[in-house]
Amino acid sequence: MSRGKPGRVRVALAKKLQASFPVFEFTVREKLEDRRVSIPLLWLAENLYPATGAYRSNQMLDCARWEGFVKAVREDGTTYNIFTVYGWTKMSELTRPGELEWNEDGEITNPAQDIKSARGARV
Repeated sequence: MSRGKPGRVRVALAKKLQASFPVFEFTVREKLEDRRVSIPLLWLAENLYPATGAYRSNQMLDCARWEGFVKAVREDGTTYNIFTVYGWTKMSELTRPGELEWNEDGEITNPAQDIKSARGARV
């Protein structure tokens, strides 16, 4: 994992993730009543790590192209890691135009770019 100063792609991806997923919302059931809860999220470029070495260059290895950690913001302003996310899609492809999706497994995708990539893929 790269621990250096984040480059322009990581910074751009963090900004796009922050714009796409600023809060995590869920419903809590209390005393037979549902209550909606929203937790503000903080996406930092320093918490996004691209794959390195053979994991980056060898497409046949079964690994994510990058992983990251999402921080939640408490009411007092302190933060803590709440989710681990990853992507099979390269960071640079996720920064291209298109809406991001975050599935229940933690994978971040850009369906618009995935469709374009599939069209040009060789079988």
